[in-house]
Amino acid sequence: MRLSKAKQKLLLLAVLFCVSGALEGITDQTGYQNGYLISATAGDEDRAAFQVLGEFRVVVANILWSKVVDHYHHQYMATGGDWSKNKALLPILHTITELDPHFVAAYALMGGTILPRTGQNALAVTTLNEGIKNNPNSWELYRESALLFAIELNDPTKALAMAKNGLSHSNDEFSKNLMTRMCRTLAKRVEKDNSNSAKTSS
Repeated sequence: MRLSKAKQKLLLLAVLFCVSGALEGITDQTGYQNGYLISATAGDEDRAAFQVLGEFRVVVANILWSKVVDHYHHQYMATGGDWSKNKALLPILHTITELDPHFVAAYALMGGTILPRTGQNALAVTTLNEGIKNNPNSWELYRESALLFAIELNDPTKALAMAKNGLSHSNDEFSKNLMTRMCRTLAKRVEKDNSNSAKTSS
């Protein structure tokens, strides 16, 4: 069931209240040691405030994500629901990316799974493009975009371009192997499509 905007705001405020209470328990010394706080001497009060605000937003985003995981992995699936079509998660996922634009998993779930599975391909493209803009080195988001263009939009050429970008940003053997195989598969599909087009036009 999709939450109303009023309930979404109440949920967010409740989470913010809980997190603020938890953060108050952190001593100044611990905060400085772990990087949660910085010394706010004359001239850098604004910098200190922005750092604390940034840390706070990331914490809240992670708490919301844990609720998303619990909901679609446990509650929603336990009732027989198709988690990949759970549109009720979209407002929460959007809030997560607003709080933390570097939350790759939230962009991937929105743009790579829920939006395409619910027939919102144009919004899926926009969401993944936004994710890539905020996380230009994320091979995962290039992979999701490549899959979207290859499967949902039937555009293997665009998909191959995205896959190549993903390969160029792969930073371990697993991601390199995965993206290499994807590039090979898409390249064969593009070659086949071009060959069929040439035969049709001749």
